[in-house]
Amino acid sequence: MSTVKEGMGLLVSVLIAILVVIGITELGYLGYAHFAPKYEQVRRNTFTQSQEYNEGMLRQLYEMRRQYLSTTDPSSKAVLRDTFLHNVDGYPNQLPPDLQQFKNVLETNQ
Repeated sequence: MSTVKEGMGLLVSVLIAILVVIGITELGYLGYAHFAPKYEQVRRNTFTQSQEYNEGMLRQLYEMRRQYLSTTDPSSKAVLRDTFLHNVDGYPNQLPPDLQQFKNVLETNQ
Protein backbone atom coordinates (compact mmCIF):
# COMPACT_ATOMS: atom_id res chain seq x y z
CA MET A 1 0.00 0.00 0.00
CA SER A 2 2.82 2.39 0.76
CA THR A 3 4.37 1.63 -2.62
CA VAL A 4 1.15 2.73 -4.31
CA LYS A 5 1.17 5.96 -2.26
CA GLU A 6 4.81 6.57 -3.14
CA GLY A 7 4.06 5.90 -6.82
CA MET A 8 1.09 8.29 -6.76
CA GLY A 9 3.14 10.90 -4.92
CA LEU A 10 5.89 10.61 -7.54
CA LEU A 11 3.36 10.85 -10.38
CA VAL A 12 1.77 13.96 -8.83
CA SER A 13 5.23 15.53 -8.36
CA VAL A 14 6.14 14.84 -12.00
CA LEU A 15 2.83 16.30 -13.23
CA ILE A 16 3.32 19.42 -11.08
CA ALA A 17 6.86 19.80 -12.41
CA ILE A 18 5.60 19.50 -16.00
CA LEU A 19 2.89 22.10 -15.36
CA VAL A 20 5.43 24.47 -13.78
CA VAL A 21 7.73 24.13 -16.82
CA ILE A 22 4.83 24.74 -19.20
CA GLY A 23 3.73 27.75 -17.14
CA ILE A 24 7.21 29.27 -17.11
CA THR A 25 7.53 28.73 -20.87
CA GLU A 26 4.15 30.35 -21.46
CA LEU A 27 5.06 33.34 -19.29
CA GLY A 28 8.30 33.72 -21.24
CA TYR A 29 6.39 33.71 -24.51
CA LEU A 30 3.86 36.27 -23.24
CA GLY A 31 6.70 38.51 -22.06
CA TYR A 32 8.40 38.23 -25.43
CA ALA A 33 5.14 38.92 -27.28
CA HIS A 34 4.59 42.02 -25.18
CA PHE A 35 8.11 43.50 -25.20
CA ALA A 36 9.47 42.44 -28.62
CA PRO A 37 7.56 45.07 -30.67
CA LYS A 38 8.63 47.82 -28.25
CA TYR A 39 12.24 46.67 -28.35
CA GLU A 40 12.18 46.50 -32.15
CA GLN A 41 10.72 50.02 -32.41
CA VAL A 42 13.48 51.43 -30.20
CA ARG A 43 16.07 49.58 -32.27
CA ARG A 44 14.59 50.95 -35.52
CA ASN A 45 14.41 54.51 -34.18
CA THR A 46 18.05 54.30 -33.15
CA PHE A 47 19.00 52.98 -36.58
CA THR A 48 17.10 55.65 -38.53
CA GLN A 49 18.71 58.38 -36.47
CA SER A 50 22.23 57.10 -37.11
CA GLN A 51 24.62 59.06 -39.27
CA GLU A 52 25.39 56.04 -41.45
CA TYR A 53 21.71 55.51 -42.30
CA ASN A 54 21.16 59.18 -43.14
CA GLU A 55 24.27 59.47 -45.30
CA GLY A 56 23.48 56.23 -47.12
CA MET A 57 19.85 57.17 -47.76
CA LEU A 58 20.74 60.65 -49.02
CA ARG A 59 23.46 59.19 -51.26
CA GLN A 60 20.90 56.73 -52.69
CA LEU A 61 18.30 59.49 -53.26
CA TYR A 62 20.85 61.73 -55.00
CA GLU A 63 21.90 58.81 -57.22
CA MET A 64 18.28 58.10 -58.18
CA ARG A 65 17.78 61.78 -58.99
CA ARG A 66 20.90 61.76 -61.18
CA GLN A 67 19.70 58.64 -63.00
CA TYR A 68 16.22 60.10 -63.46
CA LEU A 69 17.58 63.32 -64.94
CA SER A 70 20.05 61.54 -67.24
CA THR A 71 17.73 58.89 -68.70
CA THR A 72 15.49 59.47 -71.70
CA ASP A 73 13.52 56.22 -71.59
CA PRO A 74 9.98 56.94 -70.29
CA SER A 75 9.57 53.51 -68.67
CA SER A 76 12.90 53.89 -66.82
CA LYS A 77 11.85 57.35 -65.67
CA ALA A 78 8.57 55.98 -64.36
CA VAL A 79 10.34 53.24 -62.39
CA LEU A 80 12.91 55.67 -60.99
CA ARG A 81 10.17 58.15 -60.09
CA ASP A 82 8.14 55.54 -58.21
CA THR A 83 11.21 54.18 -56.45
CA PHE A 84 12.38 57.65 -55.45
CA LEU A 85 8.97 58.62 -54.06
CA HIS A 86 8.65 55.31 -52.22
CA ASN A 87 12.06 55.75 -50.58
CA VAL A 88 11.35 59.37 -49.67
CA ASP A 89 8.04 58.38 -48.05
CA GLY A 90 9.92 55.88 -45.86
CA TYR A 91 12.65 58.36 -44.93
CA PRO A 92 11.78 59.76 -41.49
CA ASN A 93 14.10 62.79 -41.53
CA GLN A 94 13.96 66.17 -43.23
CA LEU A 95 15.14 66.19 -46.84
CA PRO A 96 17.66 68.79 -48.05
CA PRO A 97 15.98 71.62 -50.00
CA ASP A 98 17.14 70.41 -53.44
CA LEU A 99 15.77 66.90 -52.88
CA GLN A 100 12.54 68.32 -51.44
CA GLN A 101 12.11 70.43 -54.56
CA PHE A 102 12.81 67.40 -56.78
CA LYS A 103 10.25 65.38 -54.83
CA ASN A 104 7.66 68.14 -55.31
CA VAL A 105 8.34 68.20 -59.06
CA LEU A 106 7.93 64.41 -59.29
CA GLU A 107 4.68 64.49 -57.30
CA THR A 108 3.16 67.19 -59.49
CA ASN A 109 4.23 65.55 -62.79
CA GLN A 110 2.39 62.27 -62.39
